[in-house]
Amino acid sequence: MAKWFPEPSTRDDTYARSCEETLYWLKRSTLPLAVDYRDFLNRNLSMLPKSCREGIYNHLRNEWHFQDGFFELIVGRTLQEMGASIECEPATISVSTTSSCSPRSSPSSRTATEITSP
Repeated sequence: MAKWFPEPSTRDDTYARSCEETLYWLKRSTLPLAVDYRDFLNRNLSMLPKSCREGIYNHLRNEWHFQDGFFELIVGRTLQEMGASIECEPATISVSTTSSCSPRSSPSSRTATEITSP
């Protein structure tokens, strides 16, 4: 299984700090919760069609689009488990330089998904 979200090399059993973004916490934390979260992301990304992995991963690795990517991952995998065949269009995202503690104000760039019945 590919490791899009690898385990940290240094032990750090702490929870997210105030205003710390999810991705930074996942990159550094060795708590069982973070280990499980990375395993969930890696396992489910590896089960998507190759054409979908990169676009969704690009959303997941960008804090401003993490929620979009997580939603796309859940929907895509749920549809697969229900027997649907999915195809994704490539997505491009822009990186925002807004403070990590400010509310999301960047428009999202979603990966378009086509659904085909089994």
